[in-house]
Amino acid sequence: MKNKALEQIGENRYIINSLKGFIEFISVMSQKKYTWFRGQTDKEWDLEPGLSRIKRRPVRKKDSNLIHYIRYQTTDFNSAIEEAMDKVNNDPHYLEIKHLNLNKLQFLLLAQHYGMRTPVLDWTTNPDIALFFALDFKQIEGSSPIIYATNPKLTNWNSPVTIGGKFQYEIFKADNEGISNYVDKELKDIEGKENKVNSFVFPIALESTLDFSHRITFQSGKFTINGPKKPLEHVMFKDLTITPYKSEETEYYSISAEINSNDKELVLQLKSYLEDFGYTKENVYRLGDKKSRLLDELFREIQNKHNNYPEER
Repeated sequence: MKNKALEQIGENRYIINSLKGFIEFISVMSQKKYTWFRGQTDKEWDLEPGLSRIKRRPVRKKDSNLIHYIRYQTTDFNSAIEEAMDKVNNDPHYLEIKHLNLNKLQFLLLAQHYGMRTPVLDWTTNPDIALFFALDFKQIEGSSPIIYATNPKLTNWNSPVTIGGKFQYEIFKADNEGISNYVDKELKDIEGKENKVNSFVFPIALESTLDFSHRITFQSGKFTINGPKKPLEHVMFKDLTITPYKSEETEYYSISAEINSNDKELVLQLKSYLEDFGYTKENVYRLGDKKSRLLDELFREIQNKHNNYPEER
């Protein structure tokens, strides 16, 4: 019996069996207002940023499914960001970037896109970009690429972060100096400390309306700050239910669609589809762009200097 183009295997889980199934998944997500997407090479990876993957074991309050505290020792990524900003502001090679007058939060987003380990997770409003990243690297035997979709407004509504004492239902703007200062303070408060209350137990969703990076713009980049945390075992974000704004139904932080990697012809078809529409590594990473090359070099240098992550225990 032939598989359906898109199979639903759970309340928030699908399997894509064809190019038509991929397009159908996007259509279903659009109807649900899950309009931010993320592609990962392996479905077994947690939905968490690079910085959070290198940590000590988490601590959980008794009789609770949520992690309220963390036992975490991290790199001095705040100092790394500040060092990168200082270099841009004082080295004439980066004059074009300096003229952008970026705040620290915008710089953090740049750092994430150009290779630093940060508490930021990349998303996109372009599902083809998510598909590209799901298929970008050589597949590990037995692994399955996966695409996640999320509703950023629900994410912020369920975050403990408030503005003026009110919960936020809109997407935070990274260009806002107040938001930048708030995030900066919170991230400094939790860096390198144990048993510190985590302000980002639920992520916050943010975006920039400024075209300050050709790479971010081409990738239709959006972001969540997830904070240094890790759900225990396989209680991943995609399995974490939240109550949506003005709705009696239960929604999910994210909905996933696994690509049927057993179907080698499907993977080749999807890669061909991406190439036909110009989604190549050179275009997606803006490799021909001088500013992108400068930023790659800058953040690689800073990352190597501050690469003092603790070993897993």
